Amino acid sequence: LFYKILNNNDCVIVNSRKAKNDAYKFYKKFKASINVLPFTPFLDFNLNSLFKRRIFKNKYLIVCNHFWKHKNFEVVLNAFKLLENNNINLVITGQILNKNFSYYAKINKLIYKLNLKNKIFIYKNLEKKKQLSLIKNSIALIQPSLFEGGPGGFSVYEAISLGKPVIVSNTEVNKEILYKNTFFFKKNDPYDLKRKILNVINQDPKKISNKKINLNSKKNKN
Repeated sequence: LFYKILNNNDCVIVNSRKAKNDAYKFYKKFKASINVLPFTPFLDFNLNSLFKRRIFKNKYLIVCNHFWKHKNFEVVLNAFKLLENNNINLVITGQILNKNFSYYAKINKLIYKLNLKNKIFIYKNLEKKKQLSLIKNSIALIQPSLFEGGPGGFSVYEAISLGKPVIVSNTEVNKEILYKNTFFFKKNDPYDLKRKILNVINQDPKKISNKKINLNSKKNKN
């Protein structure tokens, strides 16, 4: 399918230099010229109202990825195990389908094994507006993925557009992220991820507190 796209069009647009290089790496010669156009999210709705479901006692970080193996949730869970004495939670959002349910079940099992069930909250198949509201009210977004077509994936662009710090794995494509509040960690190293999380928290001591975030409120109280 990709080869047909490259051979039946004059121009193909991709959203990273890595994707352009991969096209030449795997398909060698083709008709189309390839142009890199970074993705820009357009947030055209009001995010002041919070997700009406739960009261978080602590501030939280967030991961917004579907439950595929290459999304590398394990490194985040192991980092949070190292942070279990810190006063922060983790929110995870992501789509679950029949074909990825086994990986979701594996991650759920790991959460219980690490005794993190009281610190980690999973919201499955969440409406986009609610997901973005959770990003807006987080300390930072974590992107642990081992592979993305564009820098950081869409969730990183959305977090940047909302002015949030992003903590991302040091994969080649992620290094294309141009944003001053980006923290790279070694992709399979929970200890390094822990250090980067603490770096983000220590940027602003007010970020970490016991103040409750009332998700039943109609207004953003952060």
